Amino acid sequence: MRTDKIARYIISFLLREEGLPGKLTNSVGYTANLEEMAHYKVVIVPSGFFDIGVYGTELADPKLPLREWQGVPLLFGLPYTTRAYAGGPILVHADIVASTYYLVSRYEEMYRRSERDVYGRFPGKKSLPYRAGFLHRPIVEEYGALLRELLREAFGELPEESPLKRILQTPTQKFEKVLLTHDIDCPYEYHGVRSFFRAFVKEHKTFWQSYQLAFRSLLSDRYFTFERFLEWNREVERRLPKGKCKTLFFYKTPSQEPEDRPNYRLTRGAARRVHHYACKYGVEEAFHIPMEGSLHPDRIDQELRQLERDLKKNITRARHHFLAAREPEDFLYLLNAGILDDYTMGYPDVSGFRLGTCRPVHYISPSTGTVTNLILHPLTLMDCSLDRPNYMGLSASEALKYSYQLVMATARHNGELNLLFHNDLLAKEVHPFHSRLYRELLRLILRIEELESTENSSLEEMIPCPNVFSY
Repeated sequence: MRTDKIARYIISFLLREEGLPGKLTNSVGYTANLEEMAHYKVVIVPSGFFDIGVYGTELADPKLPLREWQGVPLLFGLPYTTRAYAGGPILVHADIVASTYYLVSRYEEMYRRSERDVYGRFPGKKSLPYRAGFLHRPIVEEYGALLRELLREAFGELPEESPLKRILQTPTQKFEKVLLTHDIDCPYEYHGVRSFFRAFVKEHKTFWQSYQLAFRSLLSDRYFTFERFLEWNREVERRLPKGKCKTLFFYKTPSQEPEDRPNYRLTRGAARRVHHYACKYGVEEAFHIPMEGSLHPDRIDQELRQLERDLKKNITRARHHFLAAREPEDFLYLLNAGILDDYTMGYPDVSGFRLGTCRPVHYISPSTGTVTNLILHPLTLMDCSLDRPNYMGLSASEALKYSYQLVMATARHNGELNLLFHNDLLAKEVHPFHSRLYRELLRLILRIEELESTENSSLEEMIPCPNVFSY
């Protein structure tokens, strides 16, 4: 395992210097060698996490309760700094490289393969971030803020025109990007002959009721909420800088697995109407990997090709249905299929920062330590995680407060907000508060983005959490 490459990528990620010349990254070392330390302004001292005989064993598993470094939970290392020698580099004994790697690589999920739910997913409530009580905090961003603070101390006063001073500044407390995403699991409640027989035979509705439900206008179908919420999304896109907000639809492909029903094709029926709405509103169309692809990841390429044939275009974005990304290594199948961006990384049973970050990060295989070209977009929250009794079980007001906390944390660290709301649950007749919650979050996004300045006040002071929905 090339620890030097891993460390360089993670340090550049913490410093938000990806794609730049890397002057700041080159000022930070990850070494215990005294001679090498002299080349750096700040040195992070390795904790031994990556050592042979430690990595992949119980010795590389954080012990609870965690120590804290300046108020931030620390997975590895010791929570203090020293100087190597008089006038030498600042030594950070808090191993924030290993701590970051553990979170963004899903190392825990590789080490604890026996921890899986009925769908083969790693449960959020079994995760270290949940058990240690920091799932609601993107602590990787907090590590980055502390590291930048140490570099400001090490460099001293920099000229105003220095590019290093600009990079070391605290990020703006607004969103880097806003993604309004919708998984199209059930484009309709009733439509066509199969729906007629389901209503008549399985649900024991009368012949006339079944006929009316199956063959009425789609606009009368409870799940067919597209025009309504796409207008809401359009308003946010219009009021934010061009390209900062994007709507994404994730489409399934037909499958034999019960969890993938109803099956649909975008070339016909109600699903074709959804595609027409996507074209009309400029929606980015992406692949919703069916449960069949989660169970048999070698079929992902074949399923993706089918969707591309139906849409007549290349698809490079994906999210797993049921958020069922089962094993960390399964992402390699996405790469092999040509997927460049994945949007799965949230826990189904509890919303929060599964990867410890609110910014897109390169997928790192925990089995090999390889930094790949696949970008993982952390999922901030999913609608049904909040209120289902077997998940978080929150009431409407509790869901609003918890969602507010996640959204504000993302804005505070200039992160990418990634919301997932399903078209069927946005129907007021189907769910009691998801539609209202979604509208409230869209309003919150606009309020944050339209603030003139956040330099002297925290976001929470300027935009307090509402106790109830505003309408």
